[in-house]
Amino acid sequence: MTRGVSSPTASLRRPQVIPDAWTSFEGIIESEAHTDGAVIKDDAIVALIQLGVCLPALAYAAYVATNEQHPPTVTHLAYGQWTKLYLITFKSGRNLVARIPRETDKYGDGGGDTSGYLDQRIESEVATLAYLHRFMPDFPSPGVWAWNNDANNPAGVPYLLLDYLEGESLDVVWRDNASQRSAILADLASHYVKLARPCLFSSFGMITFKRDDLHTQVEHGRDDGELQIEDFIVGPYLSEARYSNRPRGEEAALPRVSTTSVQELWKQLLKSEAARHDLENWKNDQEVTTEDVRTAASLILRLISARPLSPNLAKPCLVIGDFAWRNIICNPVTGRIIGFIDLQGVAVLPRFMLARYPDDISSIHSATHQWLTTTGGFPWMPPDDTSQIMEAPECGQEGVDWQAGLRKAMKEELVYRKEFRLHLSRNHPLFQERFWREAQHPLKLHFLLVYGIQEWIFRTEWLSRQSRLCLQ
Repeated sequence: MTRGVSSPTASLRRPQVIPDAWTSFEGIIESEAHTDGAVIKDDAIVALIQLGVCLPALAYAAYVATNEQHPPTVTHLAYGQWTKLYLITFKSGRNLVARIPRETDKYGDGGGDTSGYLDQRIESEVATLAYLHRFMPDFPSPGVWAWNNDANNPAGVPYLLLDYLEGESLDVVWRDNASQRSAILADLASHYVKLARPCLFSSFGMITFKRDDLHTQVEHGRDDGELQIEDFIVGPYLSEARYSNRPRGEEAALPRVSTTSVQELWKQLLKSEAARHDLENWKNDQEVTTEDVRTAASLILRLISARPLSPNLAKPCLVIGDFAWRNIICNPVTGRIIGFIDLQGVAVLPRFMLARYPDDISSIHSATHQWLTTTGGFPWMPPDDTSQIMEAPECGQEGVDWQAGLRKAMKEELVYRKEFRLHLSRNHPLFQERFWREAQHPLKLHFLLVYGIQEWIFRTEWLSRQSRLCLQ
């Protein structure tokens, strides 16, 4: 749905049912392999990226969702580790993107799902986009037209049909327009502060639709523009990094409920992660014992219980899960932001999570050893002073300083982070120095709980020091 212009022809609160008449598009819309091959001229790559998509059915799904008058054209747009994209173009000028998440158990590397994770994430993204459209229309994001999180439909795959945001990803604009970076940061800050507004939910997790509405018949024509806050609920928190297709064990299953306190959220994540049994090969390679894992988990639990958060840091707000330039679309000429995409990781989380910087200006690869050991070396909390970045070493073998470019980039990123913080503080009273200082500890804890055991083990000494400080 292009906001303020038109809306889907059926409710978004339930998966789309593609009518049997989709077969009328056979012979009009080409096959997946033919469509991919028209763009990708390497037959081996085309064969590798086949997902079993029935493009005539997918095109018909877009046709009925938009109530267009003529069949569209379908073009291969992109393919990555996590998704495959098609551009669906109608004669009216409307453009949609069909986004197809990849399933690890079926296609090899990728997003993965055997326990309902992918299903819940797709549903949550749809609900989140509907929520943004209804209650935060000034936050730029694509409209959603239809979806189905079950591959057992005529299209043969789970899918989302979204507005196509025409522009260039910020990673390209940022790389090619160094003179515009200050203006880009100012524009980004003006949108990012909108996430700090008071949230309409009181618990932590991911937005979804009320379960009793999801799979029941609803009246034709009721779209998300008419949804009320009562039509949404907060479900369990399913973070970006935590879940894969590997069996985790019964005690490490997906969370089933949202939480009403930060401590309960963290304890839920801790319990699930500590119960994993799918890391035995990694543990053997790293010479990590079960006792090592228990020790790290007990230290984290102690930190969770030792430092209650200030109410200001614990307030629920919307947080972007994958905060990276590639997920922001810009006008390539002006650098102005057109919209945020790939919002499947957006969750209702504590306000301290807004202290996380974009990934693209958060490098720690050339940080000093002292900074790494003293602070724990967290990517979400990169160095805030040039003294914490390695200086040029004395000439080594052949006099080559191969890290010079990395150090230079880190110093530039530090300047950009400070500039971003300044723009945020000018746009919202939350983002003052006290906020950044107080958010550091909970942000580090949340990082550990999201990224799991592998990150705990390598920070055991830091965890021990922090635990001792809490007891003083």
